[in-house]
Amino acid sequence: MAEKLSRFEFIDIEFSLTLQFMEEVVERKIRIDWDALKRYDITPETPITVHSIRKPTFALLIRLLLDQAGGGKVMLDVEVKKGDIIIKPLKETAENEQTGK
Repeated sequence: MAEKLSRFEFIDIEFSLTLQFMEEVVERKIRIDWDALKRYDITPETPITVHSIRKPTFALLIRLLLDQAGGGKVMLDVEVKKGDIIIKPLKETAENEQTGK
């Protein structure tokens, strides 16, 4: 996930659209557990603002997007499974590791 991106900026862009952009950049499917995120009031329409960044790595950009979406309520996590990028609350990730899901 060390792909470099050119300069960009998101100002009040819907979370789902920022993730769609990321899918196109890295050419990988991003799966989002919207049901789990809704428990924390995070929806596809949650507004995201990331000010101009020059040549960020994918890892930095996705972390900034997820921190914005979490809004201090919950930390969101990224997993890579079978080439797909999966986004869900960190708590959900820890529970799945314990139960083997």
